[in-house]
Amino acid sequence: SLFWILVWGERFGSMRYLMRLEHFLEQTPPEYPRVSVLVAACNEAATIEKALESLLELDYPDYEVVVVNDRSSDETGAILDSLARPGLVVVHNHQLPSGWLGKNHALHLAARRARGDVLLFTDADVHFEPSALKTAVAAMANLRVDHLVMVPTIETEGFWEKSLIGFFTFLFGTRFRPELVHRDPRYFVGVGAFNMVRRRVYEEVGGHEAISLQVADDLMLGKMVKQGGFSQVFLAGQRFARVRWVVGLGGLVRGLEKNAFAGMEFSVSQTLIGCLGLLVVTWAPLLCGRAGLLPLGLMLAGAVLHNRRIELPGWSGLTFPLASLVLNYTILRSMLLTLWRGGIWWRGTFYSLRELRSQPISFWT
Repeated sequence: SLFWILVWGERFGSMRYLMRLEHFLEQTPPEYPRVSVLVAACNEAATIEKALESLLELDYPDYEVVVVNDRSSDETGAILDSLARPGLVVVHNHQLPSGWLGKNHALHLAARRARGDVLLFTDADVHFEPSALKTAVAAMANLRVDHLVMVPTIETEGFWEKSLIGFFTFLFGTRFRPELVHRDPRYFVGVGAFNMVRRRVYEEVGGHEAISLQVADDLMLGKMVKQGGFSQVFLAGQRFARVRWVVGLGGLVRGLEKNAFAGMEFSVSQTLIGCLGLLVVTWAPLLCGRAGLLPLGLMLAGAVLHNRRIELPGWSGLTFPLASLVLNYTILRSMLLTLWRGGIWWRGTFYSLRELRSQPISFWT
């Protein structure tokens, strides 16, 4: 009982510091700096056209969109060429140098082509509202920060998506404490859907060259910014952007295949301890009979409130114990496949575990 009282008390207590992008809708910055929106696209034919159209319709006076078609084997390149218009720069990349992950290299190329004073890194499947960029720039100026991270609406359908996304966001928030990054130098955050950073800061911390082999490049960019002594803020921006992160249970399991073990720093011991801890805190109340009723009630009540806060149905919070089993399976599967294969497959390219471990990774310091 005490554990869940502390967990939820701390989580909901710190949530009072969470700011929302909509609070800056009426703000006007002293100037509108030139912004470069940077996108890496590898085999994104199913989503790239609508996502790019939303970017090209942003209500902002001075911006460009730079898209790198990174070795796509589908119609991504043709779709990008068909969208040609002023303000859109398309780069067709056919090579991947050693020592790079494909996405990281593509974003590096995009940053080199960019002409903006502010760089917005985003994904090829994110859909923006027209006011998103202008409001984000106003927030960056008003808060006087160097790195602005925004979380969009994560669109979900069906039982499994709602259950697992709710549980995953709870774990992410508990670990990284994004609502506190602007107040506490110990915490950092990054979100691939919306990482906006001042160009001078990006270059000073080393850009994507410094994280060329990091699977979680978005988080590690945030870490570099904070370690460099620069300011950072995390905003809830559900009104301004949306993304369908995974499709169904299979989509989540496969989607985390490359990320889950990396999230445990490719450490077997850290993975096993983490999975065991996850099982204990979510299943012990269920297995303790009457003695577990109070902690079970506290866990589920907090989960329901948490999920409603992030615009998921309250019932999905009741599935936390089940979601923990699925996530444990996903993490262990990721570890075993990575060890068995000796690395990870990502968008048709194999990256060896030895190479991935050659660039130190830590989410804890």
